[in-house]
Amino acid sequence: MFFNVNDDIVVCPECATPQHRECWQKNNRCVNAEHHAPGFVWTPLAVPQPEEDAFDPAKDEGVICAVCGANNPKDYVVCAGCGSAAGAPAPGPTGAADRFAGFAARGFNPDEEIGGVKSGDLLLYIQSGARSYINRFRSMEKRAKNISWNWAAFFFAPYWFFYRKLLKPGALFLGLTLALSLALSSQAMSIYGAVTSLAEEITQYEDPALIPDKTMKALQDEMLKFTAVASAFLVPNTAAALCANWLYKKKSIEDIKSIRRHAASENIFRSITVRRGGVSPLAFAASYLGYNLVISLLSKLFSYV
Repeated sequence: MFFNVNDDIVVCPECATPQHRECWQKNNRCVNAEHHAPGFVWTPLAVPQPEEDAFDPAKDEGVICAVCGANNPKDYVVCAGCGSAAGAPAPGPTGAADRFAGFAARGFNPDEEIGGVKSGDLLLYIQSGARSYINRFRSMEKRAKNISWNWAAFFFAPYWFFYRKLLKPGALFLGLTLALSLALSSQAMSIYGAVTSLAEEITQYEDPALIPDKTMKALQDEMLKFTAVASAFLVPNTAAALCANWLYKKKSIEDIKSIRRHAASENIFRSITVRRGGVSPLAFAASYLGYNLVISLLSKLFSYV
């Protein structure tokens, strides 16, 4: 029998059983009338109280289930999250608790420290391409040098930074690339016009030997200018390729240390690390589309000036 705060309750004068007034009036008797006997007194049911040392998965550090990632007491037999037996292995690389276990192949030590954090934590944070980046971080640590080459950053800068959630360096290189494009766009258009004009002039000669030397010299000069302009566009990409690994290593280690300081349990640490790390295809696409949109709008603007 359950009561709410606003219920109209009466108490039996013989046994002290509480009951709804409506029930009392409808039955014209106490619900425990058959139990009325000398000495019978109604007593409430005992409400079980939680044990003081009961395990709290949100606060206490226990054992992470390899199947579903639930936080269980250290002496658990069956997982409270998925019902798997204690010690059950992860179902594969897609397991929720250790979805990156496949990276921990032969020769990998998850307890190895790089920059003050464990390689296992770096696996959780980096995710895509983790083994490759951890090897680079380890090499940089041993050589005590921050400079190393990143081909992905060279070919896809500045968008690679957004893909790896390095937003500040990404914005810096994006702005540098945009400024360089605006500064050299007029020269590039001038070279393009000159080369097109010279090419049309050359095609008028059926015999290449008849092409005037000054025309060929002018074409060579324009091609040298084109090479210089094209090389200028490679400057930010080269800079990005040289500093990308160092910036990514620095951010990864700082984020992991920060999460370690503030996470209340191992389960919470792993959850936050996975969310904060990884890659962002959406940021990659947004930065690429945003850059091209700005270039298109500025080109139209300058064409009207």
